[in-house]
Amino acid sequence: MADREIAGPRIAKLGRYEVVSELGKGAMGIVYLARDPVIGRMVAIKTIRASAGGDEEDTQEFRERFVREAQTAGILSHPNIVTIHDIGEDPETQTSFIAMEYIEGKNIKMLLGERTKFPSEQVSEIVAEVAEALDYAHRKGIIHRDVKPANIIITTDGKVKITDFGIAKIASSNLTTTGQFLGTPNYMSPEQVSGSPVDGRSDLFSLGVVLYELLTNRKPFQGDNLTAISYKIVHEDHTPPAELAPDIPHEFNDIVGRAMAKDPWNRYQRGKDLALALYQLKAQLEERKSQEDLGTMISAAAETVPTLKLANLKAIAESGAPDREETPAAFPEVAAASDSAATRKSEGSGSFSESGSRGAPAAPAEVAPPPGSFEPTVAESSTGSSRAAPTMPVRPISGRGAPKPGTRPKSRIGLIAGVAALIAVAVAGYFALRPSPGPPPTAAAPNVEPGQQAEVVAAQKSVDEGKRLFEGGRYEESLVLFQTVLGRDPGNAEARQFADKAEAAIKSRTERAGRTAQIQSALDSARQAFSSKKWEEARTRAGEVLVLDAENAEAIKLRDDSVAQIDRTAAEKKKVETQLAKIRSMPKSSPQGPEKVEQQGPMSPPAPAGATNATLRLLFESPISQGHVMVAVNDQILLRHPYNFKKRSGLFKSVEGTGTVSANIAVPTGPVTVKVWLSGPDIPPAYASVTASMLPAETRTLKVDYASGHLGARVQ
Repeated sequence: MADREIAGPRIAKLGRYEVVSELGKGAMGIVYLARDPVIGRMVAIKTIRASAGGDEEDTQEFRERFVREAQTAGILSHPNIVTIHDIGEDPETQTSFIAMEYIEGKNIKMLLGERTKFPSEQVSEIVAEVAEALDYAHRKGIIHRDVKPANIIITTDGKVKITDFGIAKIASSNLTTTGQFLGTPNYMSPEQVSGSPVDGRSDLFSLGVVLYELLTNRKPFQGDNLTAISYKIVHEDHTPPAELAPDIPHEFNDIVGRAMAKDPWNRYQRGKDLALALYQLKAQLEERKSQEDLGTMISAAAETVPTLKLANLKAIAESGAPDREETPAAFPEVAAASDSAATRKSEGSGSFSESGSRGAPAAPAEVAPPPGSFEPTVAESSTGSSRAAPTMPVRPISGRGAPKPGTRPKSRIGLIAGVAALIAVAVAGYFALRPSPGPPPTAAAPNVEPGQQAEVVAAQKSVDEGKRLFEGGRYEESLVLFQTVLGRDPGNAEARQFADKAEAAIKSRTERAGRTAQIQSALDSARQAFSSKKWEEARTRAGEVLVLDAENAEAIKLRDDSVAQIDRTAAEKKKVETQLAKIRSMPKSSPQGPEKVEQQGPMSPPAPAGATNATLRLLFESPISQGHVMVAVNDQILLRHPYNFKKRSGLFKSVEGTGTVSANIAVPTGPVTVKVWLSGPDIPPAYASVTASMLPAETRTLKVDYASGHLGARVQ
């Protein structure tokens, strides 16, 4: 819908919309990019394209289906569903159209064709958002019935949109014939393939196929023709996606398998259930990736920290104190140490040996250091290694080797500066490697490492975010966070408490949703049974609803109406049985033969001996000149009547005419089902059915009408 590289417009205007370019061709017609001059926004215009060889009836059915797309999708308002703005018909071209939201982006079919590789986390998010959109539509009573990659668009800013409810069906509508074969074969559910009634779980099967293709870039059911594909969808299992590529997480196998279960009752029952499973898997995959990244960072830090703390210590100690200008301003401790050393600095040079004695040049007088003085020394290893470590100061036991009065060795000043520099480097390394600061823990342990403290802070952040989601009613997302925290720290009491609360809330909501779905299913069955005149079944199903929801007004009405119909049927049956009993008690007489069929009508078959029949008088004002009428009662054909009202005009010419077809048909008494067929050389076969209750010796009229390709029948 989004690419503008397709050829320019074939028409300049549709209704009030100014056509800019042609975007593409869909199953129902051409899609244009157009501008609404009233408010100046760009819209996508979807037009109808009737088949060139179709008759008027097919064209009308196609238009009705087109309008149904707008009516069904127009009631939907969801961030992941393309919005319908308008519907109309162009007065000049008689072209019907729908004006919908224009989406900049590409559909998944195009992206898969470009060999786009989707990360597992992104796949989970895309399919989860579509599942939430379908769940919303299903709660509105709308089934998409054609979920496929071409109908899922990824916008330029990464949003997911599902479009084309062109073959959607409102559950309460009877416009679509049960078992109609609509949809894209590779993505159809088993019940769609077999022509069984479908519900929202059929869409979830199709979405499972899309999920499979996003993971593997191949379809789960492939074949050379429609028959082969249909057979595999109904009878064969798919290959688990993780077995096709090693980089696909094995957790997807269970999710795909449940979404694509052959039995609808084994699938996810709601789109929200599938979305929850995918969001949880996405969180697990992101957590796994974060742990891998954290391990890499820790390994790199472990190799760097010892070098910062210990390397070149002796070289720093022997280099002497740096000038004040070179002291790092960021570390006041280092500057203070340098200032203290500078105040004590005096003339003289030399170095101390390991025993504290001074080497050449020799001092003229040796003075012992004042009592209580503290001198650091550097102990060298026996191997003469360049690495040195500070040791505790040692007071000289004699005056041998003592420095001159008023002088200080350079090595002592350098050692002090070296220690200060070491502290500065260690502090700088700590601040460089520690994680971003967070709120301080409630009780800091004296021996807690910086990494552990960061984990405590991160866990508390996750708990706080989970509590916020929980308070907002987003129990599934909050549970994922609490479980993640407990996975790291099973003893976290706060996370455990709220995880239990979230699980209880999810369970309660799931039970409530399951009860609602059960009520809706039983209510649908009650409606269907009532419309099929199965009164007992309708009453039973309505009773099931009332067990779950005693105040359901529709179930109460269905139950009461079904009971009334059952009583009415019983009364009629009792009336017929009473009349039959009276007739049986009368003296037997020879049964009357059927009357003659008027206007070339044949005689109906004779009734069995001893039977008491009623009579149906066929009356058909035929608008066609030539045809054939066939009547069956209780699936037994009782009349076959060809007729021809053409009149000859000259030797080789005949004139079309119309006339009345009538015949008397002997039928059994009691409830009967009458079926009528009409065929002719100039019309397609037509069929009608009607039910009635016939009393003994009763004569009623079977009135048949034919107009605009439709046959009607009624008993008067």
